[in-house]
Amino acid sequence: MIPAHPHSSRILSIDAFRGFDMLLIIFADRFFASLHRGADTAFTGFLARQFEHPEWFGSTFYDIIMPLFLFVVGAVIPFSLSQHMQHQSSKGQLYSRLIKRFVILFILGWIVQGNLLALDAGQFKVFSNTLQAIAVGYVFSCLAFIHLSRNGRYLLFAACLVAYVLSHVIDFPAIANDLLFGLEQYSESWYPVWTSIGGFALLYTLLWYLYVNKTFIKV
Repeated sequence: MIPAHPHSSRILSIDAFRGFDMLLIIFADRFFASLHRGADTAFTGFLARQFEHPEWFGSTFYDIIMPLFLFVVGAVIPFSLSQHMQHQSSKGQLYSRLIKRFVILFILGWIVQGNLLALDAGQFKVFSNTLQAIAVGYVFSCLAFIHLSRNGRYLLFAACLVAYVLSHVIDFPAIANDLLFGLEQYSESWYPVWTSIGGFALLYTLLWYLYVNKTFIKV
């Protein structure tokens, strides 16, 4: 007799969707490019172009792969955290888990596209990779799920939209560059890193000011 397997709490549809997205990331672009080189037909050319990013205008299927992965990361948060919140007695254990995942993903992003292993501050990029976007989105989403009510999450969502718009309208790194003028001679090649961090600090200071002064509409 085959023993029964214990009931799994994993959601198979999400696992399958995550696997499909990873397959597209690792395999699809090279596969369809090679297929087009071999067949050289209009149809294979269309498929190959769907796995290339356009220069600026337009979009292809390739452009939705990262959003799909971010969607999967967000979709599992309520299920995963709910279980951990039931089985773990303190929030400190949850924070430790979140910080560990955040640090691992961020460092992997530095290695993949941040030129960390070059050991050259001039080539180093603080934020340049999909893994880092996932890390930041994951930790903020988890903290919001743990500490905020549903209305609070709606408010945070609105704040993120405002931050996105402001970051594309106002050049915060340029403002930070003006404020930090004169420090370049002391920080040498690390100066662009400080202006980037300063830009983020200015943006979130502005959002904090808007929140404290009740500029946002209450949900």
